[in-house]
Amino acid sequence: MKRELIFLGIKISAIVFVLVLVFTFVFGIARCSDNMMSPACKDGDIIFFYRLRKNYEENELVIVNKDDKVQIRRIIGRPGDIIEITDAGLIINGYQQQELEIFKQTQPYLDGIKFPLELKNDEYFVLADNREGAKDSRIYGPIKEQEVKGSAMILIRRRGL
Repeated sequence: MKRELIFLGIKISAIVFVLVLVFTFVFGIARCSDNMMSPACKDGDIIFFYRLRKNYEENELVIVNKDDKVQIRRIIGRPGDIIEITDAGLIINGYQQQELEIFKQTQPYLDGIKFPLELKNDEYFVLADNREGAKDSRIYGPIKEQEVKGSAMILIRRRGL
């Protein structure tokens, strides 16, 4: 009996160890702490993300570590893109963007960065979906690839179902 309990303890410890490794290096969990990504992600939602992907695409939700704060944002520009935000809206590589799932117009901030902006090899431009007053690349500029923690895989809605 004692031997079986020890063996069970070893199995449980091994499973816990593997889960800790997987959620430390492969997957992650983040909590949406504001409504800047509404309606895609609302305050209190839980997001599971994949850490190993490094080639992010436009419109992909990513988890960003900016100024020691975890943020969920949408990739708008990739390395080499030229981003411009004017009173007419968002322009990428000279083309006006039609953002069907964004309900407020994209406007530049007076105290933000200057446009047009060409992204370097390791830079991405991110915006929040709820564009009015959001803290995103219009304020702090492009983010470096190492500031992206991973890409969103699963969203669990906790409030406002």
